[in-house]
Amino acid sequence: MAERPDKDRTTINLTGIKERIEQLRSDNAWKALSLTKKVTLLLEEYLDLLESGAATGQAQKRSSDRSANLEPTEREKATLRYWKKLLAGQALDKPEIIKFAALLDVDPTQLRDQLSSLEFTAPKKGRKKAPESTQPEGEQ
Repeated sequence: MAERPDKDRTTINLTGIKERIEQLRSDNAWKALSLTKKVTLLLEEYLDLLESGAATGQAQKRSSDRSANLEPTEREKATLRYWKKLLAGQALDKPEIIKFAALLDVDPTQLRDQLSSLEFTAPKKGRKKAPESTQPEGEQ
């Protein structure tokens, strides 16, 4: 049997779940993704969930363990990565917005709209202090 050129690729039959995947979310960002990207995103989210211990019933145990060890969970680390990227003035692409929205448990379209309306810029150095009074000089 000949070896496949790309061992990381596989073919799967989604006959029983394709519609469930397509209808899972109703936002435009989800609809814009290809089925391959949707499946990949769902797998990544599920793996993150498993790694965080929430799906295995270890959430309470981790909570008590965290009181002694203040290391962030994988979910918290992922959320912080997105915030850091935004605060550095970098935009999130569609898959990142969908992942970030899933972490925050919000609608990706609304998150995208909110993020696009914000300006993440560092404060400018040497900025002059605003005047304390807004009245013209002669009226004080």
